[in-house]
Amino acid sequence: MTNGEHYKDEVVIENICKEIKEKGSTLIVDKKFTVDGNLNFILQMDVVVRMRPHPLIAASLIRIPLVGIIAHPKVANFLSQVKQKEYRIPYEKLDPAEFNKKLKMLRKK
Repeated sequence: MTNGEHYKDEVVIENICKEIKEKGSTLIVDKKFTVDGNLNFILQMDVVVRMRPHPLIAASLIRIPLVGIIAHPKVANFLSQVKQKEYRIPYEKLDPAEFNKKLKMLRKK
């Protein structure tokens, strides 16, 4: 990502959804939650995949496996701080093979 460039969540989600083959195993949430609602929602997840830091922080606090899509340095820095550097994917390199590789790594943990 070049300096000053930002990705819109909707564009990222749309690009990812195009690549998902098993649509039934994926949940895309287009809803704003309260803090409690967000935590309760995350507690029900097997894996959290996000490009924003706050849901990743919540997932790490309640020990839900996570994958960070790096579209902003904050996410990369956070994943480094919590020793989850191997579970980050730069947005520019996001592809099904890389994503599946990260999920397989999580399953082996």
